Amino acid sequence: CSTTCGRGHQIRLVRCANDERETLREEDCVPGEKPVTRQACQEIPECDKTVFLITKVVNQGPVKWVTRNWGECQVQCGEGREQRNISCVNSKEVVINNELCRNITKPATVRHCVKHCGKWKFSSWSHCSSECGDGTQERNISCVDFKDNIINDDVCRTIPEPSSTRKCFKYCGIWRHSAWTACSSNCGKGTQRRQVKCFDKKYRLTSEKTCDPLLRPANIRHCSNYLCTPARKPKPTMSGHWKTGSWGECSRSCGRGYKRRTVLCYDGTSGRRYSDENCGSERKPQSVAHCNLGTCPYWRVDRWSECSKTCGVGYRRRGVSCVSVISKIKDATKISCNRRIKPSSILKCNMKECPAWRTTQWTKCSKTCGLGTVSRRAYCSNSTRVLSDSNCNRKLRPSEMKSCYAKSCPPTVRWAKGKWNP
Repeated sequence: CSTTCGRGHQIRLVRCANDERETLREEDCVPGEKPVTRQACQEIPECDKTVFLITKVVNQGPVKWVTRNWGECQVQCGEGREQRNISCVNSKEVVINNELCRNITKPATVRHCVKHCGKWKFSSWSHCSSECGDGTQERNISCVDFKDNIINDDVCRTIPEPSSTRKCFKYCGIWRHSAWTACSSNCGKGTQRRQVKCFDKKYRLTSEKTCDPLLRPANIRHCSNYLCTPARKPKPTMSGHWKTGSWGECSRSCGRGYKRRTVLCYDGTSGRRYSDENCGSERKPQSVAHCNLGTCPYWRVDRWSECSKTCGVGYRRRGVSCVSVISKIKDATKISCNRRIKPSSILKCNMKECPAWRTTQWTKCSKTCGLGTVSRRAYCSNSTRVLSDSNCNRKLRPSEMKSCYAKSCPPTVRWAKGKWNP
């Protein structure tokens, strides 16, 4: 026995031999039938504990750190940490006190990890598809990871997907109004009224829904008539005339906008400026007017093409071009479409995986020596479920059986056992 007390072992010689007890190569015998060459000693007395502990520390032999597998990443999504256990062992792989390995660099117990998860990311809404009235707007929806890299949409299926279309409305009508009526009261305070209607660009009466309600002119206003008040002396009137300045530039570089000018009351003789009420005999010219420098450039999109693949990640494409019509702008070449709202020209499609042949592992050879066979099972699958074989190309079906040859079968041999050493 290797020790006189406690746990020890003893060994013996085992060799491969034929019936004439001639020694052969170990490969000629069946490996699984080889008798043990080492066993624990029987009926050995227990060692004195004090002596044993001292001997154990001194006779540890070479020691080393042994690491276990890393644990799960301690975060639900994104960047986190994962840990593992580390133990100090001796030459017999027995766990001992970590202090005995203090002179050896200890491996890391914590490291950085990343757990991928998804979120929906969407682009800005496109222009309204209608130039007048009801239309729709579109935007691209993609599944991205925590670094905004596009990933498979299936990762985001647990999160409600935002809508990629919505309804929109574009005002295209023009408000027009009649002249004010006379004051409703001949004495004191009263009201004046006028008609306000909505017209299209061809000056045809249309629904008020197509005109912007925020720009609707008032159709009623207060008025006062003090001619019936005998105690009030009328103010001396001055004969003034309206004088207008030049129109300013349009408020927009294209499309419908507004332009302004100054309108002031002056004495026609002296050129002295009066307050507006001194020009009451004349109708005051407009100080604000509509202007239109032509239709703004806009993005025109073609129809989506068919998906480039029937399965797997494919793409649909469409043409997106900037359309600029003839404008009244002095330098129309400097105006182009807004690239920040340019519709997408490419879209992912058919995210499902293509069916393909898959196989199980080969079985062990049916014979330990000589000619045998190995087998496996071939099946059609799209990685999520097994499909009927008709979904895959039968000409590409993998083989399910083949021959194998481990080694030549040896002559009749057996293991010869020696005596256990004392």
